[in-house]
Amino acid sequence: MRLLLVALLLGACAMQAPGARDPSAPIWSSTRFEPARFAGDWVVRQAVGAAPRQLAVTSATPEGFGWLADGVPRTARLTGPGRFVLDGKGAGRDVWVLWVDDDFRTAALGTPDGSLGWIIDRGATGGTDRIAAARDIMEFNGYDVSKLVDVRQ
Repeated sequence: MRLLLVALLLGACAMQAPGARDPSAPIWSSTRFEPARFAGDWVVRQAVGAAPRQLAVTSATPEGFGWLADGVPRTARLTGPGRFVLDGKGAGRDVWVLWVDDDFRTAALGTPDGSLGWIIDRGATGGTDRIAAARDIMEFNGYDVSKLVDVRQ
């Protein structure tokens, strides 16, 4: 009987959603996201899950935007306010812009399942207050911010 109970508990653990986010926590995307204002170079400062070191948004249309991830060209299709779906590696992944500061210098990106969480910034250093704000927003959206790791440049 104990072996059956252990097997059921292990099975239940295996069925939990992947990632670093509590799936029962509410999550939202920012309505302030504007692909044209995202244009330019970004550095991934902290991440949950696989992350490129460098990002660049290269073009923007009402349907989506082009971007480079460590120099590899990709596209993203907008699916709603502050929401997009990636092509290529991770295709079909629904990424949400959880927060962006007023000047579009720092942003928090994540997936509802918690398999991806990135804090991106225009610079490799500085902006400590904005990085802290991005972490707070991620935590509010159900992320376990202790799982965010610094991405070395």
